[in-house]
Formats: sequence, C-alpha cells, structure tokens
Amino acid sequence: FRFDYQRYVMSTRYRILIGLTLSKMKIDQNIEENNLPSKYTMMNLISEKEKNGGIANYLSFGLVYDNRNNQCYCSNGTWFESFIILSPKIVSSTSFSKLIVSYRLYNEIFKKQFVFMFRSSLQYKISGTIPSYLKSTYFESKLNQDGLGGAFNLRGYNRNRIVADGFGLINLELRKKVF
Repeated sequence: FRFDYQRYVMSTRYRILIGLTLSKMKIDQNIEENNLPSKYTMMNLISEKEKNGGIANYLSFGLVYDNRNNQCYCSNGTWFESFIILSPKIVSSTSFSKLIVSYRLYNEIFKKQFVFMFRSSLQYKISGTIPSYLKSTYFESKLNQDGLGGAFNLRGYNRNRIVADGFGLINLELRKKVF
C-alpha cells in the first residue's frame, strides 16, 4: 500500500512530498535448497531472518520541482526531486533511512527533430540496515521500480541486477521525434 501526497508551494512548479508506504515482501522458497536466497544465506550475503522476506514500512518527505512542458512526452523542461525515506524499527523488520536526489533535463535540438535527455539519480543510505529484498529498489516520487534496469530507469541493464545500499546513475538519451 502506498499513499503519496504532493501539494503545490508558491507556484505550480514547486511541490512538497509526504508519503507512506506499507509493504510486506515475501520470497517464495522452493522445497529444494538449490535456489539463490538459500545460497546467499549460506554465504552470509542474506541474513537468515531476511531470506523469506519481511516488512518494509516507511515515510517519505521531500521537495519536487517540475517545469516540463509535458509529463509523458516531454521535449523541454527540468524535473528535480529530493526526498528522504525513513523506516523505523517499530514498524519494519529493520531500521534505515535513505536519501534520494534525482534530476532530469529535456531539450529539443537539431531544428526540434530530436530531444536530448539527461537523467541522473543518487540514492544513498544515510543510516541503518536496508534489508536485502529492498536493496535493488529504484525509488522515485511517482513510482518505485523493482530495480534498476528495464525500460523505465536505466536502459542497458537487466532489471534487479544492481543490488546495493546506494548508487548513482547518469543516463544520456537522444530521442527522435516521429510524430
């Protein structure tokens, strides 16, 4: 369950973000012991209490700046967001906090036939222990992804292949306008 509230501040370009996410992650184990969570548990990469999943409830607080000309098919504008995720031990399996800073820039170039897009994101653990089943999650104010990769965040990587407490990414794209 996820509830995010964004409210305009000063103008339609600036918003504050307040959110609540309640989630229970369950990792199904096969009867056989020859699966990745079991192997990672034996290698002490995943703790015994995390191998079947757990509870990850957290609050989000932050700011969003958006002056894009269109949210879906943007050709000009800037989008920036920064927020903190807080997951206290009393409502989750582990306690942690994480800082997310993301920036996107869209510019039309070459007689408005192409759109240059620059995207960057820094997602960094501030404190605590992020559970293994949440380390690959890509956080954003609009939608959380299963992990880096795929069509919506970092092209060229298979989804969920990057697993870490924090990461930074930069993505440059040149998009051709067809219609």
